[in-house]
Amino acid sequence: MHTATSWSRLSRISVIVLVLALSPPATFAQDRSEYCGRTACDETLPAIREFSIRDLSRMSPKVGEAFYEATLALNTGRFAAARKKMGELQLDRLSAYERGKVERVLFNAAYAEEDFTAAHQHLVNALESGGLNEPETAAAQEQIRRINARLATAPTP
Repeated sequence: MHTATSWSRLSRISVIVLVLALSPPATFAQDRSEYCGRTACDETLPAIREFSIRDLSRMSPKVGEAFYEATLALNTGRFAAARKKMGELQLDRLSAYERGKVERVLFNAAYAEEDFTAAHQHLVNALESGGLNEPETAAAQEQIRRINARLATAPTP
């Protein structure tokens, strides 16, 4: 009996592995007070919705294909192409899981281009989507802490 592997399933799995590989290792924060580092934040903390097993719904084929193409663009340094691909999606119609993943792609593009203000906002949006699991949430919080520290030490024009 010959079993065919669906390319779309293989694509989704490889994209997820690539995104996880792109994320820097996380230092797990013990509580939300460490969200912005040792000093107080200039802004209020985003509301972080508790992750639920129901959020693990599969990506729709359209979102999965866009996500796959955007990840390929990120891996080849075509950040504008990755942003454009994510921009084709209607964010208000995505599941929490899909929205979190899209915001992570947008974060990676902005961070690679050293647009730290936009990168910060995409991480906040990813956290507010409620679509990140616990390790991804901790990684996003650590990345926000690092971006805040970087923005605090950046010279003002």
